[in-house]
Amino acid sequence: MLGYAGTRWIVSLEPAWIPRLAEISMDGTVLATTLAASLSSGLVFGMAPVLLHSNAAMWRGGTVGGEPEGGRGRLRSGLIVAQIALSLVLLAGAGLMIRSFLALQGVPVGIDYEQTISFSLGPRYFLLSPSGSGRVARLQQYRDALAYARAIPGVRDATLTSQPPLTTSGGSISVDIMSGLRSGETHSRVGVIAVERNFFGFFQREATEGRLFEPADAFRADSVAVVDSNMAAAIWPNESAVGQRVRFYGTVSEVVGVVEPIRYSELAGDMIPKLFHLMDRAGGGMFGSTALVRHDGDPEPIMAAIEARLREQADEAVAPTDLQPLAALYDQFLREPRFYALLFGGLGLLALAVAAVGVYGVIAYSVEQRTGEIGIRVALGAGRVRLLMLFCRQTIVLVLLGMGVGTLGAVWLTRYLESLLFETEPVDAATFVGMAALLAATAVAATLIPMRRVFRIDPAATLRGD
Repeated sequence: MLGYAGTRWIVSLEPAWIPRLAEISMDGTVLATTLAASLSSGLVFGMAPVLLHSNAAMWRGGTVGGEPEGGRGRLRSGLIVAQIALSLVLLAGAGLMIRSFLALQGVPVGIDYEQTISFSLGPRYFLLSPSGSGRVARLQQYRDALAYARAIPGVRDATLTSQPPLTTSGGSISVDIMSGLRSGETHSRVGVIAVERNFFGFFQREATEGRLFEPADAFRADSVAVVDSNMAAAIWPNESAVGQRVRFYGTVSEVVGVVEPIRYSELAGDMIPKLFHLMDRAGGGMFGSTALVRHDGDPEPIMAAIEARLREQADEAVAPTDLQPLAALYDQFLREPRFYALLFGGLGLLALAVAAVGVYGVIAYSVEQRTGEIGIRVALGAGRVRLLMLFCRQTIVLVLLGMGVGTLGAVWLTRYLESLLFETEPVDAATFVGMAALLAATAVAATLIPMRRVFRIDPAATLRGD
């Protein structure tokens, strides 16, 4: 039942890189194999005392001098050490993945993506250097479609861009530096984004230097551009970027403003410098068909209303497609690291439970086997706290040994997680200490539960029984 539930849970996480995900289900062969492994483990370890020792030794009660018999005691202790060690390895991996996921969630994206819908107007394509009349006509169609969208109740604003934020970059170009200390050089990796005049106002962004696009810039769209601070730092590191000139797509443009970077590629990837130009350009450049709509309330009825309104009133060439909240695009970036964090976290919790049950079982069995000894100690005046420490000392030694071995194993194995981690070292001291403390606390709790019986032992009844 748990296996079936776990399988459904993994499918529900929708890790997109797993092929044929929807077909994953409980498999008879796998189920039979795991069932056989489980039953075999129970039989082997259950029969181990019988195989290792004579029946006479078993019926003597399994103790020599009040302490666990050497062979079986060492076997049980070795199993506990192994459980603690393996649990710490899995917990360390889980802690690293969770820490990496939290770090990824903290990456600034540069915009407020909530309450924003993204969709394409017509076929999804980019027009590079279209003819002047075709460009103007198509842009007017897009603006008319946005006017219909703005009239829908609940819609606050709308804008156009060649590429929505939080999507994989559409590529990069080389730009010629026409002014500044690096004048005459070429910068080979710049992402170019076409935007409508209200794009930055749509996201409530301010210029950190200079100004943003203004309505009057529509009449000189070929000669103005806005860059992000990454591009300003890469091309004009020791001078102001405002007033500098660059040439791209054969036209020289002046930088009128600088903005903070907006995340377009994967959260864990490098942000390449970005240059923004107006969609009104006549001299070529990016010309996209992506609309962004800011709205109030639930996005589902807004998306349905946009699709119905535009299909009814707008030109068929700009019919809306691929409607989705911008938050869904952000969620796609987190889907893979979230999957790994939850998967490793689940395995870590299972390992923690196995270790707790193992420690509990050993201590409970030890208390059961040494009931007579405990009764004698109590009758002779031994305090309950001292008896408690007698058993806790044994557990502490096993836990420390297990954590020592587990730490070595974790240091060796977690290096293979490096490609999955973000701003987290494979050997992260804080994570290792935290997981070790969690494991130790669990082991202590598993020790104290069976130790309650020590406080309930009646010496007289125990001695009469013996």
